[in-house]
Amino acid sequence: MDFVRFPEDEKCYRTLHFRDDESSELYNDKMEIQILELRKLPEEVRTGEDIVDWMRFLKGKSREEFERMAETSVYFGEAYEALQRLSADERRRLEYEERDKALKDYNTQMSSALRQGQKIGEEIGENAGIHLVCNVLNLHAQGKSVEEIAAVCNSSIEKVQMILQNVKSIFQKRI
Repeated sequence: MDFVRFPEDEKCYRTLHFRDDESSELYNDKMEIQILELRKLPEEVRTGEDIVDWMRFLKGKSREEFERMAETSVYFGEAYEALQRLSADERRRLEYEERDKALKDYNTQMSSALRQGQKIGEEIGENAGIHLVCNVLNLHAQGKSVEEIAAVCNSSIEKVQMILQNVKSIFQKRI
């Protein structure tokens, strides 16, 4: 990783295994995650450990660094050749960029659809409220009781009373 995941210590390499949360039983001795925190790798570390050398290789920033490492080991040479093939392969690069664009487009479309859905939901809610007010006023104008209006509109008596009181107070303010 090119960022620090475990800031509480200076370890640049760790191995994580899959274990049962309750019994701590190891799920499988062949499944593990090896974490390499490249930013923690000290410059002065000079060991023969393969993992440290691989960390240095992965941390490489320039073609010269990769070439220098490739000269030190057959494995680094093969890895460097693979990197060169991948970066030189125009078709693969375009496929990667297309996939990346498709993912970004999908996320944008989903976000837009969510916003539209929320707006439509708000409008439906407002329209339903306006529709209810119109029905209450029409039935009230026909002389229906609050209880009858509530039953016809499938609403509570309290809600019908509130609508009628609010409309009454609006008209009183205008008179």
